[in-house]
This record gives sequence, structure tokens and C-alpha cells, in this order.
Amino acid sequence: MLSLKKGSLIRDLWELRCADDLTDDQLQWQDAAQKSWKSLMKRPDGKEVKDYLTAMRSGDTERHCWLVENEEAAIGAESMSPQLFCARAFRWPDLESAGDLQRLDGDALVCPSGDVRADGLVCCSPFHFARLLPVEEEALDAGRERRSERHSRRSTDTRLAQTQTVALPSSASVSHDSAISLSSSSRGWSGSLTADSYVSAFSATSTTADGRSSDSRSRRSSRDTAPVSRISINESPPWLMVRYGEFNSRVGKIERLSVPNLEVFYREEGHTVAPLDPEQVYALNLRTIKNRDRVRGVEDRQRKVGRGFLLWRKSYQSVHLYNRSQYAAYVQSPTLSHPASQQRVHKIPSGRSFKIFDRARAEQVKQWYERHQGGVPGALDLQCCRISLTSSWGRENPRHPTLLDCYCWLEVHFTFPSRS
Repeated sequence: MLSLKKGSLIRDLWELRCADDLTDDQLQWQDAAQKSWKSLMKRPDGKEVKDYLTAMRSGDTERHCWLVENEEAAIGAESMSPQLFCARAFRWPDLESAGDLQRLDGDALVCPSGDVRADGLVCCSPFHFARLLPVEEEALDAGRERRSERHSRRSTDTRLAQTQTVALPSSASVSHDSAISLSSSSRGWSGSLTADSYVSAFSATSTTADGRSSDSRSRRSSRDTAPVSRISINESPPWLMVRYGEFNSRVGKIERLSVPNLEVFYREEGHTVAPLDPEQVYALNLRTIKNRDRVRGVEDRQRKVGRGFLLWRKSYQSVHLYNRSQYAAYVQSPTLSHPASQQRVHKIPSGRSFKIFDRARAEQVKQWYERHQGGVPGALDLQCCRISLTSSWGRENPRHPTLLDCYCWLEVHFTFPSRS
């Protein structure tokens, strides 16, 4: 039998379940699930349940594993795993299958327990899971069917072939399909970018919001930009470079990461959320990035980022993004759309996980260009991904037709070591 104190804590924790915008069926399910909830929480002691409750109330929801017996929970005639039960009760009332969940263990570093521990217990914390957002990869052998479409867009493709998708220009030089671009012919660049040329391109050609060159900004970078140390546990080569920007300004410096994870967030000074392993995660707090010429409204958007997102690699073969923020994030990459089509901007809702880059897919896209256009256009960077925080962009968005019209964004460039 549950002690009076533990029983009260379990009831209080249940009160924090999803309660907004529920359908009648979902409300009925929660009513039937309350008894199973008490049974599920019989293993944790009172202190553990209190820790879960305290973390939930403070917003530090990822701090603890909810360790329970690996037994099915029965709700009427329906039975389900503890993971699905908690995910449906506390985060996604419309969730139907545990197959739509991705445990944030291993490379993601959020859940230290993994699937099933040696003692038979399993973590069912709904905040140690993401809801998978499927990647809709269009078959690349559809080139013949798209021939007429490519022909009609020949002028657009020609313009794209002359753009370099790695540096910040003035807004006047941005093509409709490329938010961050500059003329490769004017710079004399050709072929694919290396990590060093990527850094050189960013450093040499970026402009600020008021039109000044990056040289003037670099002279005061130590005063305007809070230093962020690069964390590395060894001398392994960098696999990721990241640049933060606001509207058509680059802000701060390019960071080259060797650690496997990137955490981007906005956190006020003195905030108590426990950080992830600093030996494995590069933490970028947007609050520490200073910009003397910051446009009005940017700081409010930064605050909306909140817990932000977590980005991690899997064995140098793919890169995944988990959106921790309450607001959607938006992603664009040459490998997420068919090469003959305009690049799509993908929406990643709160709590969703999305594969933003796949190395094998990038190779397939490269081969498609070689078959149909004799090579990758200009110096199009197939290992680049653009991320906007809280704002979408594109032709259908008159307020933000390009990424450079968004309040705050990041461009990430994957420089996987050749030996991997």
C-alpha cells in the first residue's frame, strides 16, 4: 500500500499531465488511466517521486529518469508500454504507437538509462523521448519525369549555379531559393568547399545589418561578443561549424566543434536547469552573444527560444535535431528536397525529432547532379543546413521571404572527417 505522503506526491504529479484541448476520447482515456498510473508508480520511493515532481514544476524536466518496472500498463481492454503510457499522458495525447517515439539516449545524451537496465527497470520519463518527424525523401530517379519542370526553371537553376551558399551578403544579392548566398564567379571560387574555405568565406565576405564589412566588426569582436570556449575531449578534427545570425548580420564567430552534440538555448543568468555533459556537448546560450547593432525585437525572439534545440550526430553518418522549445523550429538543406525542385523549409514542432542531414542521401544528391547536370552547380554546399529559431521563411511567407529576413538563425556546415 502507498504511504499517505507518496500517494499525495503521485496525485500531484498526475495533475501535471496534458489537460488542454483534449477531445472527449482523450479525456475518457485519462480518467481510465489514473488507476494504472498509481500502479505504475509503485516502485519509485517517495523521494524519487518528489524529485520528479520538483523537476516538473521547475521546468527542468529532463533531469531525472522515471524508473519503473518493465511491465505493460492496462487501461481497460488496452495495454501499452510504460513509455507510451507516460508519453501519451504528459506530452502527446494523440500518440498511438511507441514506434513514433525516439529515446534520447546514446548519442543524444539526455537519457542515461537506455532501453532496459541490468536490474530490469526502464525509464519512462516522457521528457527523455522525442516524437519522430518522418523525413519524406523523394526518390532521386524521378529525374525523367521532372525534365519539363527543370526546363521551365532553367533560368532559376542558372542563377542558383552562380551562388555560393556559405556566406552572408547584403540582402540585395539573395536569390529566392538561397537565403545565404554570394556570387561564386565574383569571388573566383569553384568546386566544393573545404572546412577552411568555408571559414575564410564567412570571415571575408560577411556584412553587418548597417552595411559595414565584417572587418569593422572583427575589430570590436572581443568587446561585443561574449567569448564561448570550445570544449573538446581530444584532438579529433571538427565535424561541425556553426554561425549565428540576426537578420542579414552575422553575429559572433564561427565555432568549429569536435564534441558530438550542440545545444542551443536562451537561459537567463542564475537559471537552475542542469546542463548536459560538458565533456560531450557544446552549449551555446544566445544570451551571451552580444550585438551592439541589434535590431529591435530580436531579444524578445531569443527569449522565446527557451530550451532551444539539441543537435547530435550518429556515427558521422547522420545528424538529428530535437526541438526542446515551445515554438517550432524551421530547417532547410539541399539534401531535404529533390534537386530539381525549390528547396523546402521544413517545420519541426515542439517536442519533435527530425533527421536534418544524412550523409548517404547527400552522396545520392551529388550523383544525381553528376548524371543530370554534369556536376553539382557552382559550389553548392550539400553539407550545409540552415535553421531559423521561431520564424519560417520562403516565397509563401511575405514577411520573411528569405532566411535573412528572420530574427535569429543559424547556419551549420558538416565537415565530417574523411576517415569516418
